[in-house]
Amino acid sequence: MSDFNINNFKKYNIIPNVVFDVGSHDPYDIPAMIHSLYPNTGIYCFEASSKVFYDHFTCNLPIKNVHAYNIAISDVEGELVFFEVEQSDYSGSICEPIYEKHKEYWNFTYHKEKVFSRTMDYVITKIGIEEIDLLHMDVQGAELKVMKGLTLIKPKIIFAEACEFHTYDTNTTREDFTEYIVNLGYSVISVSPCDTMFVRKDFL
Repeated sequence: MSDFNINNFKKYNIIPNVVFDVGSHDPYDIPAMIHSLYPNTGIYCFEASSKVFYDHFTCNLPIKNVHAYNIAISDVEGELVFFEVEQSDYSGSICEPIYEKHKEYWNFTYHKEKVFSRTMDYVITKIGIEEIDLLHMDVQGAELKVMKGLTLIKPKIIFAEACEFHTYDTNTTREDFTEYIVNLGYSVISVSPCDTMFVRKDFL
């Protein structure tokens, strides 16, 4: 479950018309939370895993104002390898897991599958999105790749799981990720062991 606090919208005077949920493994997590107060919000969910997408989206949709896509979001267009962790629906990634880092917590196995990737710029152009009120990311170390594919829009709030860069082959760190977002014109609002929330400075 996401730790995003829905009251952040009121705190920063944002009415959430458009939310992007990247690495959206469950339509009853972020979509359900937001629709509990904002039923008209358009929520765009992106899940790379075909298994997770089938189990959690295909069997549950249609849900009003929730649009789900079985694609990866990254900084490249085209086919990518996705590492599907077999013991958990929540740990697959386009970044290869580093077993030595994970084994401290749990033993796992994974297999590779081919997935199709789009950049955020492609998606927002194709859909016709002009603003994103919340970009929520939980993509197991690929958060910086998502951001590097987004140059046309600056979301008002970015909420990202930012604790997994060292457990996947990402060639980056949490500090690198934070610096990249801050340099785009954001302030760090909250940091937890797992997540970081950024707000665009013109909303502070």
